[in-house]
Amino acid sequence: MFKPLLLLTLSTLFTLSLNANNSKLVGGVAILIKDQPITLYDVKQKMANDKMALNDAVEILIREKLEEVEAKKRKLNVTNQEVYNKIGEMAKQNKMTISQLYEAMQSVRGLSSKQLKERIKTNALKEKLFNAIAFTEVQPATDEEALEYYTINQDKFRHPESFSIITYQAKEKEVLVKKIQNPMFYSPDVKSENQTIVYKEVNPRLAELLNETKISHFTPIVPSPDGGHMSFFILDKVNVTVETFESARRQIDNDVMGKKRNQVLNDYFARLRLNSDIQMIRLPKN
Repeated sequence: MFKPLLLLTLSTLFTLSLNANNSKLVGGVAILIKDQPITLYDVKQKMANDKMALNDAVEILIREKLEEVEAKKRKLNVTNQEVYNKIGEMAKQNKMTISQLYEAMQSVRGLSSKQLKERIKTNALKEKLFNAIAFTEVQPATDEEALEYYTINQDKFRHPESFSIITYQAKEKEVLVKKIQNPMFYSPDVKSENQTIVYKEVNPRLAELLNETKISHFTPIVPSPDGGHMSFFILDKVNVTVETFESARRQIDNDVMGKKRNQVLNDYFARLRLNSDIQMIRLPKN
């Protein structure tokens, strides 16, 4: 039995980069921010790992370094106990022991327990910093703001009661790509399973992925819990309806608050960048 719910629950953790303190001084300094270096190695790794252009990589690394400096300035810290608590919560959410969680992380992302702890610590420190900056400035959504958001984003609240899908899974991504490009393609390395997934019973990220994919189409390929790759073919979406404003209010409030929070953070770090001593030493060729 495949476990797409585990995949989507765990995957949210890995959008964050490793703490810049772990950067290696390889190839010299590219950028200095308040005497804190971003190396050529950092820039090249960001470009390679995230498959992004030079300017985009530089912008992200500068923002991350400013966050690091600001966290130190505010004397924010994440204790080992806080990290262990979060690991325990993750394990509980996925109905696993901590040992099983470590094994799953090693299988899914190739992360050791030490690397997992480092990323959780980075995640938690960022959250503390963002809360410290935005908490007092972000006001709850008013009825008018909530109704406007609901009206403009009707598609966001249109979904089926359930999805009829075929889950395809393979160790090698290239084999799965062939299957997606040619549905008649057969390989014993591609496993498949027909499933019915109830919208309200699955992880919201998985529900969103399925809902955004058209009928008779494959979802994008995502990592599978066993370290391979998987994609979902949408056979049908059963009983598509639009949630009422009242039933969707919690999600609406969260979305509006999230937009406000991001705006406050972006404005804050834009001002911080303007007032920071940032020296561009040298950059790698794009």
